[in-house]
Amino acid sequence: MTIFDDLGKTLNDVAAATADMLGDLAEAAKVKTTIVSEKHELEALFAELGKTVYEARKENLAENSDDPCDVLCRKILEKEEKIAELEAREEEMKAKEEAKEEAKEETKEENGEAAKDTDEEAVSDAEIIEEEETKDKDDSKEE
Repeated sequence: MTIFDDLGKTLNDVAAATADMLGDLAEAAKVKTTIVSEKHELEALFAELGKTVYEARKENLAENSDDPCDVLCRKILEKEEKIAELEAREEEMKAKEEAKEEAKEETKEENGEAAKDTDEEAVSDAEIIEEEETKDKDDSKEE
């Protein structure tokens, strides 16, 4: 029985060590996740601080100031202006594309009406030719 007792004790020790190791791994993963979460919140706070400082300073920026905050605020203003220009350009491009689409639709409608008129003329011409052929046949029968 001692072999089974020793084996049972060894298995219990291994299970306990494994449980401790898994507990440590779970704890490490939890700590790592918390660190990432805290860093993300810190970045959000820095962004909020930066936006607050920018909003407070953008109206009174010194053009030639070497102050790091002024330099960054000027860069942000330049980006905002560039974005506004690009958005205006995008709107112009959309308007041109819409105008092209409208012109295509109008052309389709006009071509559709022209095709309809052409079809009606072709039917009318065919009727006239048919009448003339019938008349010619009747005339040749009379002779």
